[in-house]
Amino acid sequence: MLVTLSRRDRTGTASTRARAHGKVLIAEDSGDVREMLQLLFETNGFDVIATSDGRNALQLALQNVPDLILLDLQLPWIDGIAVARELRQNARLKDTLIVIVSGHDPLDYRQKALAAGCDDYMQKPIDFDWLENLLQLARGNQVLRAAG
Repeated sequence: MLVTLSRRDRTGTASTRARAHGKVLIAEDSGDVREMLQLLFETNGFDVIATSDGRNALQLALQNVPDLILLDLQLPWIDGIAVARELRQNARLKDTLIVIVSGHDPLDYRQKALAAGCDDYMQKPIDFDWLENLLQLARGNQVLRAAG
């Protein structure tokens, strides 16, 4: 079972319904993986935005300011590391967790992802315990920010 990610709505507008779990952007070019992640997060009460390419991921992240962004490393148009680097330049996304999810060896790409501003790098196949831990960490960070 996934824990919930509770973050404030940073859009400055009132939501039409309560959003207790957060907003997730999934950028994954594999339809099967994207649909599986989308179903997983939606089933656990998250609002999910999904895309299959890096250019769309940039646009959707800037429009929606998600709480968590999962980026495949090799996306069409713009790769995941370049997307992360660009997103980290936007002050509205400074609190957004960004994670590269890839089948590539982390020894080759983890440091590049972290240097680009990613919070973590997860190698496929997806470890659902790791996802649960990530959401717990995000929730803990939100509590600390609210208290500070």
